[in-house]
Amino acid sequence: MLKNWILNIKNNSHYFGSTQWKYRVSGNLLELSVQPQLNEQKKEYRCAVITIGQILKALSIKVERTGSSYLIQSFPNLEAPEIIATIRLEDRIESSKDPFPILQSEIYNYSGEEKLRSITEKYQFDIAKTDLPFRMDLDLESFKHKTWFVLTSKHNNPFTWLNLGNWKESLQSGGDAIPNKELFIIFDFCCRQEWERINLSFPVKDHLQAVIAIPT
Repeated sequence: MLKNWILNIKNNSHYFGSTQWKYRVSGNLLELSVQPQLNEQKKEYRCAVITIGQILKALSIKVERTGSSYLIQSFPNLEAPEIIATIRLEDRIESSKDPFPILQSEIYNYSGEEKLRSITEKYQFDIAKTDLPFRMDLDLESFKHKTWFVLTSKHNNPFTWLNLGNWKESLQSGGDAIPNKELFIIFDFCCRQEWERINLSFPVKDHLQAVIAIPT
């Protein structure tokens, strides 16, 4: 079951950078790792960890629908930087602790900004409105009539990036792991063009993690 799920995810274009991460399945245990060659490439390593965070959240939804339980262990560290997390399927344990913030079902009926702010608060990031944060050489037609936000964090480490992936999947999935691209446009700086085009001169406190656009 785990192997089928992770193969489907790896073949899903929603999860960019599928060459940046790898997996190993052993029985009811799935290990998710960053490709070793990225350990010294901070930008690429960060993006792989974000994607693994998305995968963990998507898998948790699938497991819950089967009536099973799961245990997630996250341990990115400098001694073994490529191993990010494991997820283990278990029999239903009523006392098991949900590793993700609890989101009330009605949150998915909120307006775009209300949903964005609610989920962001649950994941303990900060968010603020901003002017158009990109240089004017973009094709602006697709960015008209949007409200822009910056997402920031107090810390900037692999645990932050893993949490960012959880946040991103929670925001986009609506509980079904299907991105609502019509509502949210998320730039988490995992495409080279995004790094080149963003104008970092606008005021931002703490560590910038993403820029989000929603319809006005």
